[in-house]
Amino acid sequence: MTTIKDACAIVSLKHALTLICVSTSALFAYAAVGRSMSGESMRLRQTAQFHKSIVHDAASPDVLASSPSCQVMRSRSMTGPASAQVIQEMTAELTRYRATIDNCPMFMTNYQASDPYVYWTPWQPDDTIGKWSRHLDCQSDEFCDAMYPLEENRQIAKHLYDHQHPVDCANAKFLVITKEWIGGIGSAIHVKSFVLLSALKGARVLIDAADENRWRFTHPALCDRGSMECFFAPLTHCQLPPNWKGTARPLVSLDDDAQYLFTNSSPAAAGIAGGTGLHHLGFDHKPPSWWVTHASAYIVRPNLQTLQATCFAWNCIMHGAAQPVRPFASVFVRAGDKHKEANPTDPHEYFSALWSLSHNLTEPVRTVYVGTDSALLLNRVIQDYRDDWNMVWTGYFRSAIGTEEPKEISMAFTAELGLMSLITLVDVYISSAADVLVGTLTSNQCRLRDELRKVQGKARMPYVTPERQLLAGV
Repeated sequence: MTTIKDACAIVSLKHALTLICVSTSALFAYAAVGRSMSGESMRLRQTAQFHKSIVHDAASPDVLASSPSCQVMRSRSMTGPASAQVIQEMTAELTRYRATIDNCPMFMTNYQASDPYVYWTPWQPDDTIGKWSRHLDCQSDEFCDAMYPLEENRQIAKHLYDHQHPVDCANAKFLVITKEWIGGIGSAIHVKSFVLLSALKGARVLIDAADENRWRFTHPALCDRGSMECFFAPLTHCQLPPNWKGTARPLVSLDDDAQYLFTNSSPAAAGIAGGTGLHHLGFDHKPPSWWVTHASAYIVRPNLQTLQATCFAWNCIMHGAAQPVRPFASVFVRAGDKHKEANPTDPHEYFSALWSLSHNLTEPVRTVYVGTDSALLLNRVIQDYRDDWNMVWTGYFRSAIGTEEPKEISMAFTAELGLMSLITLVDVYISSAADVLVGTLTSNQCRLRDELRKVQGKARMPYVTPERQLLAGV
C-alpha cells in the first residue's frame, strides 16, 4: 500500500470550494506508463406540457432509438447550443420516460419512491463489485476499501437521513440557506455539502430556502420546484414557519442558541465545519474528505425525474442493455472554463492512463463511457479509440471552451441551462456505475463521480488521473 502524508486545506477558487489533500509523493504510477416566468418561460412550460404525451417504453429499444432525443444523444455533431425546439423536445422526452426496475435495474433498484429514502447508488451484481481490483494495492489510505466499508457507508447515510428528518420539527434547531453560491453545478453541490456538515456539527437541520429566487440550474420547463429538489430528493421533511425570519440570526457561531440561524451557501459558512469536529458520532478516525463524500452522496440522491432521464440516456446509448460488459470505465475530459483552475490536459493522456491500468486488471476494460463538455474533444477521442474499446457517450452540447466566465453562470435560469444541468447529472450517475473512473480531480463533477463510486465499495480501484496526484474530498 502506498503511504502518504497529507497536507489538507480548504481552498477557495474563483468558482469552487476545494478541500485539497495533496500527497507529498507520486500517487499513481499507472499514469506514467502506457500508450501515448417571462412570456418565454410560459411558452416553454406549455410546450413541455404538450410533450408530456411523449412516453417511451424501454422494452422496445428500436422505438427509443428512433426518438429525436436519442438521436441527439448518439450524435457527435453537437458543436454549438441546441435549438429551442431540441431543448423543449429533449426536456419533455427525458423527464417523461417510463423507468422501472425491470427496464432499468442499474439505476432504479436502489431508488425509493417514498421515505425513508436513505441511500442511493447504482446497482450491479455483488460478485462484480471490486472483482477486478482486489489484487491491486490501494493508492492511499483514503482511496481504499478499508476507508469505505459498505456497512459503515450505509450506517452514516442513515445517520445523515435521521439527522435531517427529526421526529419533532417544531422543536428542532435549523440552519437555513438563504442565498446560493455562485458557481457551476458541481461546485454548488459541494459547497452545500460543507454547509450540511456545519449543520450536522451544530446539531441543526439544514433547510434550503434559497429557492425564493430559484436555483439557477432549474427552469419551469423542467420542473415547478425552484430548489435542488428539481433534481434530487428533499434534504428534509421539515418546513419553515411563515414567521421564522422574525427570530432568526445570522450564522456566526454554531453555539448560538437561536432556533433559526441563516447563512449564504458560501465558503464562509462552509468553513465553520473546518476539521468537521464530528467526533461525537464515533468516526474519530475519518478524515474530512470522508465526511464530504457522504454529505455529497446524501445530497445528490436522485429523484424519479432525474432517474427517468438517466434511464432514457442509458437505454438509448446502450441499446437497451441492462448492464454494460464489465469491466466498465468512464472517462470524463473536462474542458470548458477549467483552464482557470487547472492546466489543460491532452485527452490522450487520459486514455494512456486508462490503457495502462486496464492491462493491470484481472480482465481488461471492455466498455468506455466518454463524457466531456467539448464536442470537438468527443469527436477526437472516439475517432482515435473506437477500435480499442466499445465507446459510448451522450453527445449533447454543454458549454463553450475558453469563455471568460462559465457558461453555467451566464445562462442562469434558462431552459437551455436546465437541460444542460440535467444531462450533466445524467453523466455523473452513469459514470458512478463504472468500475474504473478517469478524469481530473480539479473538477467538482469528477469528484462527485468519485464520491458515489466510493460509497458503493469501489474505493480500491485506482482513480485514474493524468495529473498524477490525488485531491481527496471536494
